[in-house]
Formats: sequence, C-alpha cells, structure tokens
Amino acid sequence: LEQGATIWRGRGFDAIPYVSTGFSADTNHHQWNNRTQADSGLKLRRAVLGGVADVRFAYRFEHNRQTDRATTGPVVVASFWLGWQPRHGQ
Repeated sequence: LEQGATIWRGRGFDAIPYVSTGFSADTNHHQWNNRTQADSGLKLRRAVLGGVADVRFAYRFEHNRQTDRATTGPVVVASFWLGWQPRHGQ
C-alpha cells in the first residue's frame, strides 16, 4: 500500500512525499520473503518514453518475521513503469 501527494510540479518532474507499507510471505519459508516493511520519504517522478520513472529517497523499517530481526536505515530506490495509459478527453 502506498499513499502520496504531489506538492511540486515543474520542469517535467513531480515531487511527491509518500508513505508505504508492504507485507510478503513465502510458503517455502525463505526468510528474505517473509517480511514486513514501511517507508517514508520523497519520490521524484518524471514521464519518459511512454512510461513513468521514479527515484525515491526514503527511510525504511523492515522486520523479518522468520528471524525476528528488525532493521532501519536510509534507502534509494529507482523504478520504471511502462504500461497501458488511457488518453484523457477522447
């Protein structure tokens, strides 16, 4: 789950503070897939090549439920999404 709001838009970029949380479970009991995590940070977004590129600067809390180990720290995450986008106004 993720929630954010655009607070600035200019020069083709959007600045979006956000919070997110995620949960994963693995029926084969691999410890790297049995975790809960939460992020809070800033996302810079730009439309490129018919898709969307994001760079996120966040602070992450991660709890491995199998080992009961919790870690926190800063993270930088980059992603690119390309998919169907309907044209508005047609």
